[in-house]
Amino acid sequence: MLVDPEGKEYLKSQGILEFGELPVLEVGIKQFSNTRSILMYLARKFNLYPTNPINAYEVDSILSSIDDYMNAY
Repeated sequence: MLVDPEGKEYLKSQGILEFGELPVLEVGIKQFSNTRSILMYLARKFNLYPTNPINAYEVDSILSSIDDYMNAY
């Protein structure tokens, strides 16, 4: 669902946005926020996240590098 600024303010006023920001993933009655946390949740839920600690480190390292790059600009 796309949310315009008014819709975002409405969601904030209803307490739906945990940190006051989008995106939000709603699963049952729980709302998950934060892009990276949502991605990690989905990866684990659908067995897309490595169980091997070394492979998990590599995935986390790549994601952290992307975060660093995106936050630099």
